[in-house]
Amino acid sequence: THRASEKSFAKAEKPDEVSSFKSVHFFRNLNSKPSLELKSTNLEIINQDILTFKKPEGQLFRSGKSLTYSADSGQFTQAQNSLELKGSIELKNALSSYLCDELTYDGRNETIFARGRVESTHRDLKTQDTIKLNSQFMRSNLKENLTQFSGNVKGVIVRRRKYEGDVKFQANKVELNSSKSLISLNQDVKIQRNNYY
Repeated sequence: THRASEKSFAKAEKPDEVSSFKSVHFFRNLNSKPSLELKSTNLEIINQDILTFKKPEGQLFRSGKSLTYSADSGQFTQAQNSLELKGSIELKNALSSYLCDELTYDGRNETIFARGRVESTHRDLKTQDTIKLNSQFMRSNLKENLTQFSGNVKGVIVRRRKYEGDVKFQANKVELNSSKSLISLNQDVKIQRNNYY
């Protein structure tokens, strides 16, 4: 009788509600402001919350900035305002561009997490120098213009004034503060300028 009572109280699982679309152009507003634009060859909406898609490209709108993205596949969870992208990812805005294997955008905190062969390029507003970085992981806080790189980080500062010479660097952790035009290097640091180490 004990087993029978367990069965009688067990809730029947509700099957997922799935809607499928082809060649979609999707928009999402949050607080009467654009939040997400998405174009995709295939889109599935699961339980009116989770969007899964193939060959996505579109834009994220945050902190008065627009980020353009493309990837092989992805998923957007509306309740969490979270975008996950996988495969051949390109993400860029007016001052930065990123290439990586996996990327998660946490819309609640306006933070981007990237992993797997992260390549990034940044233009410094103050000096107009170009900063190129390769790493295994990246975390970027869009509100604070603060980006952290970790895992065998290698980079180069390509100077706007060619006579100043490029600066190559390597570290396990690098922090780029775009607002302050500042790069911090930590753990196993190596710096090379012209022929000087």
